[in-house]
Amino acid sequence: MKKTYLKCWGMECLYMLLNIIFACISETLQLLEKKYLGDYSSVLFSGSYYSYNIFFYLLGLCAYVLYIIFSYRNFFSERIAIFKNGSWKWKALYIITALLFSFLMLVALVFMDFYNMGMATTANMQPEILFYFAMFGFPIGTTIYMILIVVIHPKNK
Repeated sequence: MKKTYLKCWGMECLYMLLNIIFACISETLQLLEKKYLGDYSSVLFSGSYYSYNIFFYLLGLCAYVLYIIFSYRNFFSERIAIFKNGSWKWKALYIITALLFSFLMLVALVFMDFYNMGMATTANMQPEILFYFAMFGFPIGTTIYMILIVVIHPKNK
């Protein structure tokens, strides 16, 4: 039985790695066709303002959300069914793994932003709430979704 749990845990790790890759692709998609708004300058800092193209932002957001939902339902749900009926120590391992990979997703998204906007520049995306939603919403939303489907709402359809 322990081998079955470890196999399912390995599947969760693989699923979360694929989530990280697709989150980075979705965030890059959101930054396509960004619009230059102007420059700013202060005593210590200067940089440029950019605006999201709302079509590509929503396309990246919808692509990520649909990927999470459909990949779970089609590939992952049967493989982790053992966690839903398992003991709390395996559910705790599942939650810890989801939290760890969500932190790794946040790190990967930060590096993708540096890659997409340039490390030496001080480019700011406007409105900032959309930037923070993509930066922190993808990892937090993924973690909440993973915990909801296995720990809080364990019933199968």
